[in-house]
Amino acid sequence: MHQEITENLLAKYFANEASEEEKAHIEDWLKKDPENRLIFSEYQQLWNSPLKIKEHKFDPSLVYTKVSDAILEEKKARSRSFNYRFLRFAASILLFVGLAGTWLFFSNLPPKQLSKKAEYGQKLKFTLPDGSLVYLNSGSTIDYPENFSEDNRQVALVGEAFFEVKKDKHRPFIINSGSMKTTVLGTSFNVSAYPHASQSVEVLSGKVKVSSEIEEVVLVPGQRASLEKGMINKYEVKTSEISSWRNGTLSFRDSPLSTVVVKLERWYNVQISLEEELKKCVFTGSFTSEKLPVVLEVLKETFGISYQINAQKITIKGKACNNKQ
Repeated sequence: MHQEITENLLAKYFANEASEEEKAHIEDWLKKDPENRLIFSEYQQLWNSPLKIKEHKFDPSLVYTKVSDAILEEKKARSRSFNYRFLRFAASILLFVGLAGTWLFFSNLPPKQLSKKAEYGQKLKFTLPDGSLVYLNSGSTIDYPENFSEDNRQVALVGEAFFEVKKDKHRPFIINSGSMKTTVLGTSFNVSAYPHASQSVEVLSGKVKVSSEIEEVVLVPGQRASLEKGMINKYEVKTSEISSWRNGTLSFRDSPLSTVVVKLERWYNVQISLEEELKKCVFTGSFTSEKLPVVLEVLKETFGISYQINAQKITIKGKACNNKQ
C-alpha cells in the first residue's frame, strides 16, 4: 500500500470521519493505480463485515472472533504480507470502535450482585452500599447489588431481618420477599419471610408501605402487617417485642409448638422431631440467651413432654395437650 495511505486513514474514511482533504487524498490515490482500487475494495469488504458494531450490542469476544476468522480465511488464499495487512486493518477497526463499544458494553452490564447468609445458629449485622444497617436472623439470606441504582434501592430477602434504613427521599428502599413487597424511605422495621411460613412486617419507627399482589397498607410504629392467603391483615404490637431476637431474646406469643420447634431449629442449629399430636399445642414465653436444654426443660414442664438429645438431633414426645389453637 502507498506509504501515505494507512489503515487508520481508511478506517476514518469508512467511518465518515475523514476530513475533506483526507477524502480527496484517498480518491486521488484510487485513480493512480487499479491495484489501489482492488486493495481499497478488499478493506471496504472487511469494514462492512460483521465486525461492525451495532449500537448497544457491542460484544468484544465477537469482534475478536470475527477478526481471527477473517485472517484465517485470507491465509488460505493470500500471501503472508496480505494477511499482515488485514491484521493491521482489523486492529484499526478495533481502535476506532473499541473504546466506544467497550464503554457501551460495560455501561449496560447489570451491577454485581452480592449475598449475605446467616446459617442456622448464626446472626449477622452488616451495612448495605447506601449505609443502611441490616441485622440478619438465623437461616436467612439477603441479595443486593454492589451499587444501588439512581432510582431505588432494592434487595431480596428470604428469612428474617431487621432494617435501619438510611433516609433518601429520592430513592425508596424496597424489600422483595416472596409475594410481599415492603417500601420505605427511611425507617426501622422487621421483616419475616421464611419459606413455608406466614410473612410479616413490624414497624419500630417511621412509615412503611406493605403490598401484595392485590392490596397495600401503610404501617406506623407499633403496627404489624401479616400476609395471609394473599390478604394483608394489620395488628397492634409492642415495640419492645419488635426484633427482640437482635438482643438474644427468643419470643413466642400464642405460637403453635410446630412453629416454636422451627424457630428453635434455626436458633440453635439443631434438628427436632415432634410428634404429630403435639404440633398444635400453643406456647407463650420468651428466652434470653438461654441454652437449649433450659428451653427444653421449660417446654417439658409446660406440656408434660419428654425429650431426648442425640448430638444435633432432638426427639420430643408426649400426649396431646389441652391448650390447642
